[in-house]
Parts: sequence; C-alpha cells; structure tokens
Amino acid sequence: HVNYTWDNRISFSHLFLLGWDSTREINAYPPGAGPLAVYKIDEFYNTLDYAIAGYSNISNAIGPYSYNNEDNNMTDPVFCMFNYKEGIINGFNESYEFNSEIVETCLNFSKVENEDFNSETYLKEAGLNISFSALVRAKLKFAIKTINFRAAGPITPPDCYRFDVEIIFDNEDHDGQMSLILEAEPYKLQCKGDKEYTTDNQIDQILRSILNILVIFICAASFVLCSRAIYRSQLLKELT
Repeated sequence: HVNYTWDNRISFSHLFLLGWDSTREINAYPPGAGPLAVYKIDEFYNTLDYAIAGYSNISNAIGPYSYNNEDNNMTDPVFCMFNYKEGIINGFNESYEFNSEIVETCLNFSKVENEDFNSETYLKEAGLNISFSALVRAKLKFAIKTINFRAAGPITPPDCYRFDVEIIFDNEDHDGQMSLILEAEPYKLQCKGDKEYTTDNQIDQILRSILNILVIFICAASFVLCSRAIYRSQLLKELT
C-alpha cells in the first residue's frame, strides 16, 4: 500500500508539476537537485496552466486514472489562496502596511472544452488580482480515482482508490522562492457497479486454505498448552 501510494505520487508529479524530473524521485543526501520552486510571476501562472492541462488530459496517462464522478466527466479543480488581510511592501522607502489575519479565497477553475486554459486571464476575469507580497500560499485541488489490480490474489479482489491531489505553492517565507509541493492523499473506496473477478487457480486456493487451517490449529494448540502451563504453575505455587 505504501509503495503503491508513493508510486502514484511520483506519477502525479510527472503529470501535473511543471519542471519535475526523475532526479527528484530519489531521497539522497545531499539532494541531487534543489527545491522545486517558482521565482517569477509568469512561472506561477504557467505552473497552474500546466497542472490544469495535465488534469484535463488525464486519459493520456498510462495509469488507469479517472475523474471523481460516476460518468467520468472532468470535475472542476478548486484553486484556493491564503492571503494576509493586508500586505503591502514599499521597499524603496522601507514602509509597509500589514495585517497578519489570513483570509482564504477559493474558486473553481472551469475549463471550456477544446480551449486552452489561461489561469491569469481567468483569475482577472473573476476579479481576483494576486498580490504576491500578501500571498502566503495557494493550492490547486482535485481528485482522481483508480483501481489497483496488483493487490488482487486468488482470494483478494482488486482495490479501488481515490487520491485527493493538492498542488501547494508555499510562499510563507516571502524570500522570492515559492516552493512547489504535490500531496496525494489516498482513500480506499468500496468497489461498486459492474465488476467481475475471475480466478482459475484452484490449486493455489486449496494450498492457501490448508495453510490457514494449519495456522489456526497451531494457534489453538499453543493456547491450550500455555493455559495448561499457567494452571500447573499455580498449583505448584500453592504446594510450595
């Protein structure tokens, strides 16, 4: 389960993160590459556009991914911003206006079919002008469903999962480097609908059943012997 979750997270990183490469998949010290981050305003919007493009073309992925609804139509990803209520920096004269209260603002990114999505234009038309001096972090959120066949065995059927994906733009340090992080939280679902699970490996089933019965018998015998030993130790204690 852990490996499956990690492997899907890597796949999502390739599909949705602009600038992701294979050197970031290996945990090494010192790391093989610096932190994945954006440094320019146009890079911020390009990263959003890349993620939306990957999400809208999920059918092009090798992985058996689907959208989070019953008819497999694309659901709108949600974009959320967390801003200081007031954060204006005038570095030229060392002045500022600041209110540390954080305000959350969210909206759906609705993509028109067969048209390229432009996040900068979309946000401006929605009346949201991002002030990067006040922006603490931003998140792009969507969900993807998949089924894991590898977990299936002679007795165990395949597993169904939903991954809640979050692409996080972390600007808390306000140091000119906005870190880019992808989180994919797995949730195991109850498989439903039309499904068929067929196995013809009867020998494997028989051997597995024999092993289970043998384990139960050994555990029961061990319990009886342990209980007998405890009982006799109590009798010996009373005699001495």
